[in-house]
Amino acid sequence: MRQQDVEPPRQLAIIDMLFLDDSDLVRASLRYAARKHWAPITKQLRHVYTAPTPAAAEAVFLEFCEEWEGVYPAMIRLWRNSWEQFIPFLDFPPSCGKSCIPPTRSRV
Repeated sequence: MRQQDVEPPRQLAIIDMLFLDDSDLVRASLRYAARKHWAPITKQLRHVYTAPTPAAAEAVFLEFCEEWEGVYPAMIRLWRNSWEQFIPFLDFPPSCGKSCIPPTRSRV
């Protein structure tokens, strides 16, 4: 078997997840929104990142898109482009909160 035919092991999956959590996405989303819309946006996004399953999160996200895509298309694009990195966080139990995920800002 040639070297290029072998897939490298996916050892960095958890590290990849640490670079993009729900709070990072919400903060980045607000960069595209007017301050007067921050409260309704964060309230609706909370339903996305606290959804019990990826399918439920996607359903809530589609409702979110219907309301905000016309106003802030870049914000919606941000979430769509980050979706695959975001959905693994839905596997953590809600009771886990941030305590299960080490902070990324304090690493050397």
